[in-house]
Amino acid sequence: MANLTTTTITGDLTLTGTATGDFGGGGTSWDATVKTANFTAVSGEGYFINTSGGGFTATLPSSPSVGDEIAFVDWGASFSANNLLLNPGANKIESSTGSAQCGSSKDGFIIVYSGSTRGWVTKASRSPTPYFYPVDVEYLALAGGGGGGGQVGGGGGAGGFLTGTYSNLLGGQVLNVTIGGGGNGSPAGSGPSGQGGSTTISGNGLSTVTCVGGGGGGSYSGDRQGKSGGSGGGGGDRSQPGGSGTSGQGFAGGASSSSQWGGGGGGGAGAVGNVGNPTGSGTGGDGGIGKTSSITGTSTYYGGGGAGCTDSTSQAIGGLGGGGNGGVTPGGNPPSTAGGANTGGGSGGERAITGAKAGGSGVVFLKMLTSLYSGNYSGSPTITTTGSYTVLKFTGAGSYTC
Repeated sequence: MANLTTTTITGDLTLTGTATGDFGGGGTSWDATVKTANFTAVSGEGYFINTSGGGFTATLPSSPSVGDEIAFVDWGASFSANNLLLNPGANKIESSTGSAQCGSSKDGFIIVYSGSTRGWVTKASRSPTPYFYPVDVEYLALAGGGGGGGQVGGGGGAGGFLTGTYSNLLGGQVLNVTIGGGGNGSPAGSGPSGQGGSTTISGNGLSTVTCVGGGGGGSYSGDRQGKSGGSGGGGGDRSQPGGSGTSGQGFAGGASSSSQWGGGGGGGAGAVGNVGNPTGSGTGGDGGIGKTSSITGTSTYYGGGGAGCTDSTSQAIGGLGGGGNGGVTPGGNPPSTAGGANTGGGSGGERAITGAKAGGSGVVFLKMLTSLYSGNYSGSPTITTTGSYTVLKFTGAGSYTC
């Protein structure tokens, strides 16, 4: 073998090397049967691999000794299209306990067991990086918040809130992201409010994450009841129910005041919207609280419900997590406020006749170990680091490729 560099074994073995020209494994006993499906490798053996019909796994020996070697050659020249996975079992590969993914076509390499600290390490390879590791991608996704109802309007419901992890994604796997916009507020004259837009994460062979847009708040005329959504909008006018939320994503909106003008609060990701208070002049219900996440490294609320309007001087307050405040008095002083941008917050309901504000737009966060971050993305995400992790924040459509 040309240009192969090795070191002397002392305790745990540490080896580095590069092979160029013809790849060989002196002293290795080669298995003449080309492997096309899962198999268990044996120390001292070399294997011809053909993944052209689909990827599969080579399980490494369970009880190797220091100095044991195994060789692999991409006989089918198809590693880039269909990966071979090396499963170390209870051992490690290059200090990692996860399976390694072989992704360089026409590659050939030898691994050697170096002891329990680093496990199997690369002794020689025709590629600078013969394998890499599947990555876990944590996500937080929020849909757009619902718009507030107008003229005795209920608060908009928060956009659907979902968290989770895509586990063991392989190199080349693409995560596509779409972001839902905030629903429109009820226009002047008390027309209907709008539901927030859905936010999605999808990828080939993966379960699609779909966050439902927040329900709009009810208004004085037309659509008096709160609309359903990720979280439900608050009821408008008098004695109108709030809309329902989506299971696992958000809560229902509150009902409007039973006797005086006071819109119900929109539901939040963490709690139902509050009911309008009938005592004295109608007081709007506060928006439901959102949920916290520390995906960015800082605990932050997202998905607050918008507050209902009020006919008194006591302004109803939007839920923590971007919920808008409700409007006050017929003159609209102070007016309602919109849902927070990129929080999925619902808009506050409006008491004035000038129309309500829009819900807050959605957002997607993707988080992975910096050591496994590919740097391949589309769109314009904001990229930050927290500890040993990299976080991408998408406020518009885009994608990330592992």
